[in-house]
Amino acid sequence: MYNIIQRYVSSCYTYRQAKALYKTYNGFLKPLPVPDRRWKDILINFVIDLPKSKGCINIMVVIDQLFKIRHLIACPNILAPTVAQLFLDYVWKLYRLLKTIVSNRGRQFVLVFWKELTTQLYIKALLSMAYYPEMDG
Repeated sequence: MYNIIQRYVSSCYTYRQAKALYKTYNGFLKPLPVPDRRWKDILINFVIDLPKSKGCINIMVVIDQLFKIRHLIACPNILAPTVAQLFLDYVWKLYRLLKTIVSNRGRQFVLVFWKELTTQLYIKALLSMAYYPEMDG
């Protein structure tokens, strides 16, 4: 009976798709470093597709990593120029120089956002991309 069940389960397409592979070892995750000052290391996330309120359907959430203080900023859209302008208006003008910004958005968004932000600040950006799966903690 064990062999029949084993053969049935191993031949099940749905089971093989849903089963996680545990054969590879990816190493330990590297947690984000503990910040030494407030508003030097921040996290940026988005809450999207909310009911429309005053022309905005998204919220940009900016969180200080040390004290977990947050700013909730209404966004009409999540296009990089709009987000960069809102970031300058609500975060940059209050806290100025940041050490790190962590975001769970895609690389393309981060690249366009960063280019737009540096353009608005008149900074020449020389970017280098690397893949770090552990960056989001």
